[in-house]
Amino acid sequence: MITVVQRYLLWLVLIAFGATSSCKSDKNSDPVPQKQPPVSENLAITKVTFEKDKNPDLPLTIEATKIVDHEKRQDGTIYHSTIYLLVPVGTDFSHLTPSISYQAASLSYNVGEGFKPYPADGMVVDFKYPKTFQLKVASKDASQQKIYDVIVDVKEPIKFEQSFIRTPNAKKGVLTSSGSYWINQGNHPILNGIKIGRAYFPNAVEISTYTDVIYPSGASSIHHLVSLQGEEDGKDILPGEKGAVVNIIWTSAIAGVYQKTALITPVFEFETGKITSPNLWASPYDSIFDSQSFTIQTVVEE
Repeated sequence: MITVVQRYLLWLVLIAFGATSSCKSDKNSDPVPQKQPPVSENLAITKVTFEKDKNPDLPLTIEATKIVDHEKRQDGTIYHSTIYLLVPVGTDFSHLTPSISYQAASLSYNVGEGFKPYPADGMVVDFKYPKTFQLKVASKDASQQKIYDVIVDVKEPIKFEQSFIRTPNAKKGVLTSSGSYWINQGNHPILNGIKIGRAYFPNAVEISTYTDVIYPSGASSIHHLVSLQGEEDGKDILPGEKGAVVNIIWTSAIAGVYQKTALITPVFEFETGKITSPNLWASPYDSIFDSQSFTIQTVVEE
């Protein structure tokens, strides 16, 4: 028979056992620490310049014209961001020292041999075509990163020999040389066959503006167009090479004198690394160059 004392002792044992079990249960029920996703960092290159002190051949400090974050294409393609710096004509592209400000744990560069840490005291870079230069900013654990293509060129890559061109007489429906030339004074290839105005496709985007247009009664400006051609068909015009200003006279043209001033605004195709004109068939591009103009006069014969 269980006495009162025994019952009391049994009660104490049960209480102690319960407390111990509760502690073990609480200990075992502690939540397992979960790995937190990395905090998104605002990685960016905020400023790039060619400082006069570090680039004594430049007349003044040059700041980046544009730093562009390109949007993702509908097909999912993600382009690198692009930094544009425009220097004076005649600059030695092969010997420039950039100064770079950025928001990131690290900065690295690539000249075609893989990314390497960017020197803390800077470096001299060869930007001369066909050399390429990239910068990359990254988070501390390198789980996040952003790549920039750095493009160095001039404000007016197309230089015309003459601002007023009086061409030889032209025949209807014939492409004829104007007798005038232009040169690629920039640092990237220019696509052959830049058309000024709606050349062959009526729905194409006008790549330039014609002003001060003169043409025979009954004619229109579409009858006389102009193209910037290379010296070899289908071949891009490389830096330092020449091209011709070519007349495009449609077969429906009316005989007489045609004169117009053409305003050309080149653009940079950041996917191909070439200079072209904006149109529906161009690769994605950025507008970074100054507009250029020339006046052309042509007599169309019967």
